[in-house]
Amino acid sequence: MVEHTAIGATERFFGRSLLDAAKQEAQRLMEAQPVAIEADPPPPPNVTFGTDWVSTEETLMLINQGGHSGIGSATGDICCLPESPQCQVQLSHRKGTRYFDLTHSRTRYEDVLSGEISIDDYHLHKSYAVTVDGGVETCKEYCPIDVNDTMRPYSPFSPFDPIKDLGATTFEGHPAEHYQWKEQILHIITMSQTDLYADITDPMHAVPLFMTENLEPLGRHMGYTNRTWTNWTSATPPASKFSVQGLDTCPMAKKCNSQQAMLRNLQSRQFHTFASSMLAPM
Repeated sequence: MVEHTAIGATERFFGRSLLDAAKQEAQRLMEAQPVAIEADPPPPPNVTFGTDWVSTEETLMLINQGGHSGIGSATGDICCLPESPQCQVQLSHRKGTRYFDLTHSRTRYEDVLSGEISIDDYHLHKSYAVTVDGGVETCKEYCPIDVNDTMRPYSPFSPFDPIKDLGATTFEGHPAEHYQWKEQILHIITMSQTDLYADITDPMHAVPLFMTENLEPLGRHMGYTNRTWTNWTSATPPASKFSVQGLDTCPMAKKCNSQQAMLRNLQSRQFHTFASSMLAPM
């Protein structure tokens, strides 16, 4: 299932045709000069990020397939030209506060950009969308969380790829350790590279600072995903953040595989749920 999930995420970003092309090129190189492939990646660095915490998270994802920077644009906007009907540009931006309550197997995310509130309950395997009316929080609808997605101590490290420790540095004035890993097809063709900066002054209560994933399959730059953490506090979130009315009667949502919902799956590392959404009709 891990292999299916990893390939599913790759296909979502790059498309089946590009993924197939990468596989074919990797196979050609393998036949020309075989390389040893490890059955499992080595364990991640011996760093943990605590159990319960609260943090401001900001995620920006840009997928550019054929887009061009706007002429004269001061902001560097990416757009599709009329003569490029196959062009696709996807931009997703989320910023809010995440309440990570491993003690009670639940999380809450308050998006300050859209005003959306979501709660993931791993006991019930449901992700709830919450509305606020007159100061009262009520469940609007929910999407199922795959039973294979369980809540574990948070780690931003890849569960699929070998991780390199590139040593001590700084990030925006903070002491940081620089980690890097690459997603590769048959350990030959690089599809993306991820760089993580974390404060590991206390390696048993490390703090992630910034992570960027550069999408560059077959040497072709196609976008990036940037995530920043600020105001990190190691503490159990207040129980009131999970006191929502109507959870028992909350209806199931009709569309649980929207782009925004799948971005939430990736942010929450719900890889099995993400893969299932990939297979669901759009």
